[in-house]
Amino acid sequence: MSTEFWIQASCPRWQMPRDLEVSTVDEAIEAVFHRGTEDAFVVWRHVYIPLSYKYDVGAILQDVLQMVGELLAADSGEWQVDWPSNTFGARWHFAWAGERLVITASEWRSVVGDTEELLRRRSVLEIGKSEFVFEWKALLERVRDALIGAGYTFDALPELERLVEALRRIVGYGALYR
Repeated sequence: MSTEFWIQASCPRWQMPRDLEVSTVDEAIEAVFHRGTEDAFVVWRHVYIPLSYKYDVGAILQDVLQMVGELLAADSGEWQVDWPSNTFGARWHFAWAGERLVITASEWRSVVGDTEELLRRRSVLEIGKSEFVFEWKALLERVRDALIGAGYTFDALPELERLVEALRRIVGYGALYR
């Protein structure tokens, strides 16, 4: 288990939205999660970064799914993501070969708690590729369960199928959920 990176998915409350008509998965996520529910936490080199299910998780979900797909698709490669949330704004560069994954995140723009400077000083993370991908599973399950529980279907929300497929491909759980 890495002591440098893990994700606490927490137990967010969700609700049945008044209207299931949405055009994107981030709108659906915003509709089902309560504003005051528990946050998820990304722990990056011992710095806790809260992610609001209602706002952050919806904003980053498509990038998380692409990231997981990129990491699982090739034995080696490079990829970059610019997290778009205004309370989780950062650029991460990934480089991997086999199970060795190096993530460089020197550009932290905005994080709840004003920890950007601390995170910039801890910009490089080395972790096993599978171990990193496994950390996202519980968070993605919370989103899937809330969306399906609220009544969203694959027909009404095509991105839901992509989420379910990504979860099928992540074969293990992160450290807190094994």
